[in-house]
Amino acid sequence: MPVDYHPNRWIVIQQVFSRLQAHAAKLHGAFPKMFEFDTTLKGFPIIRILCSTIFREVSSLIIDDAFGGGLPDLPLAVLPSPIRGATRRFIAQKEVSSEDRDLIHSHCEGTTLFKGILLLRGLLMEGEGILSYVLKERRWRVDYGLDPSRTLLAVPYRAKVGCFYLAAEGR
Repeated sequence: MPVDYHPNRWIVIQQVFSRLQAHAAKLHGAFPKMFEFDTTLKGFPIIRILCSTIFREVSSLIIDDAFGGGLPDLPLAVLPSPIRGATRRFIAQKEVSSEDRDLIHSHCEGTTLFKGILLLRGLLMEGEGILSYVLKERRWRVDYGLDPSRTLLAVPYRAKVGCFYLAAEGR
């Protein structure tokens, strides 16, 4: 069974990453201490955001692109003005008013556009979005470690510490 918003889901994500790459290059020049941007390897650059305000800026720029037609497979530019504002807040903010939610839902319910808006919200939502986690908090080969007393499988440090405390308490 195909995933919701298939096949546009993957295309829109690729378009978001394309916009991320373009904006990251510009923002790294302006904020070199708050942003890691490594293009030494071929392919997509290694990007790590060290400051939440920079992620909000990147997210805002990508949302601007979406409303300006920069994500061709997600036509947000066709939305009427009041719904555009509500949609922007819905995508970017964790807490959304019921008026904004109802306005978007009534205008876009049952369309693929609504599924695309939900996809962008999942990627770009402030503090909770997937891109926020991947670019700010996730660190390869740093967040994982071995727990030789249990297994030689690498586990996240958070889980490792939690297991350590549970074992110390005798649980």
